Amino acid sequence: MKKFEALIRVYKNKRLILGSIIVVLQIVIGLQNIEPIKISVFFWDFKIPLILIVMLPLFLGILLGVLFVHRRHRLNKKKDNL
Repeated sequence: MKKFEALIRVYKNKRLILGSIIVVLQIVIGLQNIEPIKISVFFWDFKIPLILIVMLPLFLGILLGVLFVHRRHRLNKKKDNL
């Protein structure tokens, strides 16, 4: 059982390291793209910094990932209690 727990810790550490690398790369790319751009959606025109368009998918993905993992953890905990 200890080997299994050790493997889980290594797997979680690898995910944390990979996630950290992706976030750092995303921030570097975002900071290089701070000039405002024009976005046209139907009849509306917006001028927003490109960094927002670059960072928004990252933050949405992180948020959705955390919510799904939390939900799955809660459902598994309910199953164990039954």
